[in-house]
Amino acid sequence: IDVSVQGQPVLGSPFIREAAPSAPSQSTSYAFGPALSSGNAGVKARFSMKLRDQYGNEVLAKATTNLTLDQTGSDVSFGGEVVQLLSLSDYEGVYTATLAGQYQMSLVVNGFDVEGSPFDIVIFPGATHWSKCMAYGPGLQAAIAGDVSTFNIVSRDRYGNFRTQGGDDFKTSLTGQQLATGGLIDYQNGTYVTSFSLVMAGEYGLTVSLGVDTF
Repeated sequence: IDVSVQGQPVLGSPFIREAAPSAPSQSTSYAFGPALSSGNAGVKARFSMKLRDQYGNEVLAKATTNLTLDQTGSDVSFGGEVVQLLSLSDYEGVYTATLAGQYQMSLVVNGFDVEGSPFDIVIFPGATHWSKCMAYGPGLQAAIAGDVSTFNIVSRDRYGNFRTQGGDDFKTSLTGQQLATGGLIDYQNGTYVTSFSLVMAGEYGLTVSLGVDTF
């Protein structure tokens, strides 16, 4: 800033002053990333956020943030955290939900909702886990020699969420009077049907496995 009197600069002129950014603005601050629309159960979901004042200047002062996920139609809720990065104006949000379903995520900065908040988020089931899978049906209790016996398999992730996709490599083996394996029908929705046929009567042990694990 140049200050002069009758054409002569005053002592100390020009003065150096720095204009600091003002507080974060709702209209210019924003969040972005795929985690603002979907995630997977048990997997950390991350998104980015940039804080700007009303003139678009980067806000370097640490802001007060709050992040919560509320499942639609229930009282299930998960928290998260928003961390200020080294650039100071950039933040990273992280959340982990273990129950699949529809959610609304509230992202609040200094008391106001960031543009787009609350965000509609879908949490999908995680990877299939053998410990939560289920098998049921008549073929697990008894079979008639020469007939085809069947039973069902339902896949779930480690948190008990029902899987909605197929592709799991379930295997069935029988040991007893003869050795046999079962065929598998994959309905591509997380459910399967296993069938087998025995020709020799007797007692058998039946094992269902997923990879190296049995259940």
